[in-house]
Amino acid sequence: MNRVQLRQSIKNFINEPDPDEQIDAIINDAIEYAYSDLSNIDKRIETTYAPSVNGSIQLPDNLLRIVSIEPKLSKNSKRIGNVILTDQEGIFTIKYEAERDMIVDDNVELDLHKRLEKAIVLYAAAQYFDYRKKTEQAQWLYTKYENVKGEFSYISDIDTEEGVSDVYRGVSEDE
Repeated sequence: MNRVQLRQSIKNFINEPDPDEQIDAIINDAIEYAYSDLSNIDKRIETTYAPSVNGSIQLPDNLLRIVSIEPKLSKNSKRIGNVILTDQEGIFTIKYEAERDMIVDDNVELDLHKRLEKAIVLYAAAQYFDYRKKTEQAQWLYTKYENVKGEFSYISDIDTEEGVSDVYRGVSEDE
């Protein structure tokens, strides 16, 4: 689903016979907030192959957190910003959580799990009803939004390969 389709789904869900003139601004702000919020639980795992050059491994710019590195790094390795200093040579396979781009184009598909698109609709509708002072409806929708987030977060936690503490032996992060 792209942003245009998402906005239409939200308007259909709100289904107000006399929508407020601020509906588009409220929906756009709510989409941005919910997308950013949900991106924190819908992790994108990417893989890169990085060589050790002159004792350093350059990490990707969109790296949020390292999931795994093969071969394992030695205790003498140290991460500083987006570089790992190491005494090891070779090519390293690095799996990492990747940062998402924000939605900039209305026609680009959302980079979010399909189950979470429903959560964006719930959040945007809650924001709209909150704005319209329909507190009971808004609160019910906020609760549903948090429930969808919680369910997804629980399922994605089960799917995680290994914790960050198990990634490599002795590598500290100094940022």
